[in-house]
Amino acid sequence: MLNLEILIRLKWRYLNRLKLTITRNAYILERVGHANMRTTLEIYKQVSNTTKEKLIQETDSWIF
Repeated sequence: MLNLEILIRLKWRYLNRLKLTITRNAYILERVGHANMRTTLEIYKQVSNTTKEKLIQETDSWIF
């Protein structure tokens, strides 16, 4: 049972770091901003999709 608790804590830490990364990326995009809103939106979508893919790959590898 102890190993499961440790595993859960490590996963929560990872998810919290990932949430912080997403927040930072959104902040950077807001700060950088382009005159063309479409460019900003395309960058945001790319960053969001990459982050989502990382999260899915990581959680798929977890074994309970």
